[in-house]
Formats: sequence, structure tokens, C-alpha cells
Amino acid sequence: MRGALDQGCGCFPTGGPWPGLVSDSSAAIAGLIAGLDPRGEWGSMALAAVDVETTGLDANADRVVELGIVLIDGGEISGRRSWLLNPGTQVPKEALAVHGLTDADLAGAPRFAEILPEVRATLEGRLPVAYNAPFDRGFLAAEILRLGEELPGTFRETTEWIDPLVWARARLPRDGSFKLSELTKRLGIELTNAHRALADAEAAARVLLRLQPELPPSYIRLVRAQRDLAASQSSDQASWRYGSRK
Repeated sequence: MRGALDQGCGCFPTGGPWPGLVSDSSAAIAGLIAGLDPRGEWGSMALAAVDVETTGLDANADRVVELGIVLIDGGEISGRRSWLLNPGTQVPKEALAVHGLTDADLAGAPRFAEILPEVRATLEGRLPVAYNAPFDRGFLAAEILRLGEELPGTFRETTEWIDPLVWARARLPRDGSFKLSELTKRLGIELTNAHRALADAEAAARVLLRLQPELPPSYIRLVRAQRDLAASQSSDQASWRYGSRK
């Protein structure tokens, strides 16, 4: 990993500017979590790393079968929550091959509607983190909309979650895989039970904490830079498939 970011200039260690970076004093931008200080240091904020396992790739047709949330406070992991979920449909063999959750495993699990109040309370006031965030946020948003409920701001497509994948692609050598299971090996981060929601959520949290010194320090700068980086990487992300998204 390259040297730490010079926080005084807002530059890469190479001296180039962060994409889209402007002064913290500029007008607020869309996509920030309500109640969080745009100019505050995101590393000191309460974070929540989120991961879902699903029956497939299409959030409009497939369902969440497992949700994991890892809480981060003061730059340290402070709590873990996970839920198995009954999707109300059979788990296709392609998804079973990824996460290993069978119909029998999920038969007695709650439906998403039953855990939603607890999930919302767990995420309240926290800045969400997810590896390949559009996937996890999109599935959770689809589950909420399926219940006929108004979509909370946190889960809207326009809200920016911190995405360690975007930053890993921007800050690490491109001669290795960016699948979560491979990236953790490159960084020396332990990942057991890959493709289980809680394990993947914790791995995403640890990747972010490892990359933190390389990222813009303020929340608003992080969001601006990540948005530009993600746009430049979108063609790569569009080519992902189920078994390679993490």
C-alpha cells in the first residue's frame, strides 16, 4: 500500500488531486446520510458494514436469505448482528453453490418484514459500508419496497454508502483480483466462511479500516471522490457475475 494521504492538500500520495475534490466549504451535495456532519471526519463516525446473501442477482425478482451487520465505533469493530431469512421460495442451485444455505436451513427463519424494525434501529445514525454497495443496498431497498413501505433515505439509490471495493480498485495495484475473498488474502485479512453475510460484512469493515489512511478524511470529500471513482469504474462492475461479486 502506498503512503498515507496528505490531508492538508487533499491529494493522492503521488501528488495528483482526488477526483472531483473541492473545498469542504462548498455547498452540500446530495447523497449524504441525514444527521451526519458533512465536514466531519467519517473515520470518527459510527459506521455499519452490511452484507446480504441472496437467491440470485436480480433484486426485483430474487430475495435476501441472510443479512449481516458489523458495527464500527471509534475505528474499532464494536458489535455484530446477523439474521437468516425465509425467502418464501426455493434457493436455486446456483445460489446454493455460493453461500451453501439450503431450503431446510431457512425454513424456520423469519421473513424480512419481521426483522425490518430491528434492522432499521441497528442502522440508525450510522454511515453504511458495503463491498460493492449497490448490490447490498439494492436488495435491501427492494425488500422494503416489497412490503409497501416508504423507502428510508439510507436505502435510496441516491444515498452514498462507503464502498471499499471502489477504494481498493483506486488505491491498490491492479495486478490481483478484487473479489473480496481474494483481496483479503492480498491484505493479510482473515476471512473464514466467505459468502456468509456476517463474515463478508466483517471482511468489508476490515478492508475499509485498512484503507482508511489512504482516503479523504472528511465525509463530504469522501463522497465526492468515491462518486467520481465509481463512475469511472462502472464498466468493470457491470461485467460482474454472481460468483465473482465478492
